Amino acid sequence: MPEFPYKPSIPTVTLCWWDIFGSGHVGSLESVPSSTTWPSANMALYTPVWTPVPLVIVKLFILNGATVNAANNIDLGIYSEDGTRLVSSGSTAQGSANTLQEFDITDTLIGPGKFYLAQACDTTAATFWQFPLNAVWHAKAVGIKEQATAFALPASATFATFARSWIPAIGATTRVVV
Repeated sequence: MPEFPYKPSIPTVTLCWWDIFGSGHVGSLESVPSSTTWPSANMALYTPVWTPVPLVIVKLFILNGATVNAANNIDLGIYSEDGTRLVSSGSTAQGSANTLQEFDITDTLIGPGKFYLAQACDTTAATFWQFPLNAVWHAKAVGIKEQATAFALPASATFATFARSWIPAIGATTRVVV
């Protein structure tokens, strides 16, 4: 029997397209993630996630690829379904190769509902891990969006059709991850 007063543990919740709250796996189960260059300088990608309950997000993260440089800058953020920026990390130098890079943000209450995790990069020299999909229409079906000129992340997103066949390895969490 637990001591009084009982304090229930609070589980860590991670939001990303492949998790229980995310949009689900739409690629082939045999898909192997790989390091790929950022598609266009100053481009932003918006990956949708869903949560059935309110969450306080404290960290955002990405998986850096095989080629990084401290001159590469990244901005991660969270947007509401209508494209309003709720929070962003601000321009941050890319970290070490082939590692998870954590971004501290202002603790932000989201949910329930649909949100977008945003990633922008100022150069095509940076690489990030991505999960390949069977076809471009899979990414469209999930609802991934892009914006051609969006570095640093804008206050309001202008969503455009996503024209790639991969999903970036980006996520948000309710606790410190590294």
